[in-house]
Amino acid sequence: MRRNGDNKFIWIIIIVGVIIYAMYSNYRFKKNGTIVVCKAVRFYKPSKGSVRYIEIYLHDTIYRNCADAFCPECVGKFYFAEVINDNPTGPVRFFDNSTVPPCILEKKFPYEGWKSIPKCD
Repeated sequence: MRRNGDNKFIWIIIIVGVIIYAMYSNYRFKKNGTIVVCKAVRFYKPSKGSVRYIEIYLHDTIYRNCADAFCPECVGKFYFAEVINDNPTGPVRFFDNSTVPPCILEKKFPYEGWKSIPKCD
C-alpha cells in the first residue's frame, strides 16, 4: 500500500519535469528560433480544446503544422509565428495578435526567416 508521501514525491517529480521541459523549449526558441509568416488554413474544435492548422513559409518551402489556440476567425489570414529553424514542423509559437501587413506579403520572404517581427519601411 502506498503512503501519502509517495504520491507527493511523484507529483514533485512530474512538476520538476514539466519545468525543465519548458525551460529547454524556451532555450531552443531563443537559440534557434526564427520568425516566419504562416497562414491559418483550417480550424478544428473537437469536444475538448481546439486546433488551428497552419502553413509555414520557410526555406522556400511550405510546411504544414498545427497550433493550439481558439481562433476560428483566423482562418485565411496571415500571421507571424516562431519556429525552430531546423525543425519547422515541430513546436510553434503562433502570434495571433500579429497579422502580417500587406507590405511584407508583397515581398519575397527571407530564406531563413527573421530574428524579430519585421516592420514596414
